[in-house]
Amino acid sequence: MTSKGLDLTPRLAALLRDLRARLVRATLVDATGRLLLVVGAWVGLSFLLDWSLDLPRAVRVVLFVGLLATISVTVLRRLVRGLRGVPDDAALAVVAERGAEHGEDLLVSAVQFQSDGGGTSELERDMRGSVLRRAEALAASVDVRALVDARGPARRFGSGFLVAAAAAVPLLVSPLADEFLARFLGGATPWPQRTYLSLEVVSGAVVEQDGEDFVLTVPRGGDVALAVHAEGEVPRTVEIRGEDALPQVLLPDRNGVFRAVLRSVTASDRFVVRGGDDRDGSPSARIVVVDPPDLASLVLEVVPPPYTGLETRRVVNTGTTALRGSVVRIYAATRPTDAGAVLQLLPTDRSLEPERVAPPDDLVATLGDAPVLFHELVLDESLRLRFELTDDRGLSSPDPGLFALDVVEDRAPEIVRLVPTRSDVETSAVGVVRAVLTLRDDFGLSRVAYVVRNGTDGPVVRQGELEPSPISDAVSTEWSATVRLDVADCLASGEGEGSQLAIEFLAYDTAEPPQEGRDTSLRVRVLGGDELLRRVKDRLAKARVQASRLSERVLDSRRRIEELADIVDAAGVSTGEEASGLRTMLASARRTQSDGQALLRELTGVCELVLYARLDDKAGGLLEALDREFAGQRSRSFEAEPWRKLVAAQARSPLATEGFGSHLVSIAALGLDLVDGPLERSASALDAATSAQDANELLEGLIAASSAHTEALELVEKLLERLSEWDNYQSVLTLTRDLLERQKALSERTKRFASDR
Repeated sequence: MTSKGLDLTPRLAALLRDLRARLVRATLVDATGRLLLVVGAWVGLSFLLDWSLDLPRAVRVVLFVGLLATISVTVLRRLVRGLRGVPDDAALAVVAERGAEHGEDLLVSAVQFQSDGGGTSELERDMRGSVLRRAEALAASVDVRALVDARGPARRFGSGFLVAAAAAVPLLVSPLADEFLARFLGGATPWPQRTYLSLEVVSGAVVEQDGEDFVLTVPRGGDVALAVHAEGEVPRTVEIRGEDALPQVLLPDRNGVFRAVLRSVTASDRFVVRGGDDRDGSPSARIVVVDPPDLASLVLEVVPPPYTGLETRRVVNTGTTALRGSVVRIYAATRPTDAGAVLQLLPTDRSLEPERVAPPDDLVATLGDAPVLFHELVLDESLRLRFELTDDRGLSSPDPGLFALDVVEDRAPEIVRLVPTRSDVETSAVGVVRAVLTLRDDFGLSRVAYVVRNGTDGPVVRQGELEPSPISDAVSTEWSATVRLDVADCLASGEGEGSQLAIEFLAYDTAEPPQEGRDTSLRVRVLGGDELLRRVKDRLAKARVQASRLSERVLDSRRRIEELADIVDAAGVSTGEEASGLRTMLASARRTQSDGQALLRELTGVCELVLYARLDDKAGGLLEALDREFAGQRSRSFEAEPWRKLVAAQARSPLATEGFGSHLVSIAALGLDLVDGPLERSASALDAATSAQDANELLEGLIAASSAHTEALELVEKLLERLSEWDNYQSVLTLTRDLLERQKALSERTKRFASDR
């Protein structure tokens, strides 16, 4: 079929007809693709929004109307206007002309020549006929497929088809298609529910069912543990919303369970659980708060072990401490009075069931007259008591009481040896060892003893009991004991110089079984008289060195004090704060006083060695007097008081008038006079000078200190003189001993010579 008016050029007519068909087909394909793309995307997006958000009806209606409007606009613009825009034969000829080589507008001319009715002259008709023939020949050479590009419409159709299929196939396959279509058209059909939540009360409440609601009976202040299980589609979060509390948003654990804890519930409330599309208010729960079972009162009665002599005591509503082995009686009144109870002992995690008994008469005012819980235990370790109470509804106390029972150990007796202060003692075979002990124990001593061994680990050569006496008249945990041992009684036959003794002191308390306290061994070395005298000589030589240094220090201090006094007088210094160097002098005076005390300790130590070793057989009275004074010593540190009393007793009624024992005591007396006299006064005067507020007071203090230093120098010089005399005396004794030994050796040789003749 040829185009109308193109009968003279059938090939051209067919060409234009094919070109028009291709244009119409491309328009239809493009419009259809766009329409499928719009409908598919719109419907798919509407489904996703409605499925995920459960859109309101008004929004769904707007989406449906929007879809219709979009379809109408697409059809109008892309289809109707596209088809109307398909050109006529002349325009199509122009398009076809572009596909011909050297067309010279023959195709357009052929169309126009056939539409205007033919020429008016023969020549014109011949010319037109020539054009028509050439156009017909040219039409046969034009490729219509190159004139219309169908790839763009085809791509748009394919994209639209894929989008429409992606939206349509799930809807057609899914059972939700009917619901979506009804809802998309504005219906009220609900979506099928995807998430179903269920509530589980894990702990902390008694659960009852009231229709579809849970009724949770919770003890006041308790915690309620909840678990929400999701069936179907597990939501990302679940919300627990109460009427009088802020909502809790829960996240799932690894098993997909949502867990929550309602902390310290104190008021009744109602809450619902929502999550995903389960928003119908179910499951829901109503909380009813009730008073939990609790302890009304607790009494702990502690009965100490009999050996302690302590009285039974009671504590109310609190923990306590008790001696190991004490009996603890536990009385507990509960609220309500018939509450079930389990007594837990921590940290051993033992569970006991106390019995119900009538309260003692003297505890009725504290516990009431109803039956109370009772349990008795022997306390061997520190414990924590916790009462887990349960009422008839099955409720337990959210905060069970925790009470401490702390064990106090009965310590073993403690022995402190005051005299001698050193662990190694040197004496002679006829010497005396005296020990003064202080003993401490929590409750009492049953026995105090001593053991003397030959050597550190040798056999026992002597043992005995000591009688401890309380240090004070009041109830005390301190006692004193004294023992005096003659070395000769502790030595085996034939033993003497070079022997060693070890003395141990033992104390036992009144516990069952008794606990033992032990003093470290006191070691006694037995030396000969000559060796001991050499020790005395060496120690006195050391004392002479100390006295010489002390003399130099005192002399230097006096010089500096006098210089400062001249400066104060000349410069008009009025207060101790203004006197430069005064505090340094006070510190020097304190050091000098300490040096004097060290010298005194050395001198008294030599006296003690001589007297207790019995090197001077004429100093027995001095030994007994010093022994009595040491019995009252109460400190391990050096105490000068016994020596003061010994010197005073020697001055009143000489205990020994000759012998080097008395001589050493007189030397020690000089040391006491030095420390108690000028050295103490010097430090006191300088101390007063540092706080002086006027020039006269300052000068008086400096002058008094200078005078005390002068007196100290005199005493030190006298002491050095006496020590020199002792050195000479010791030399005479040594020479006399040598002469006697030589005379004895000569007599023995004479006797042997006479017997040989």
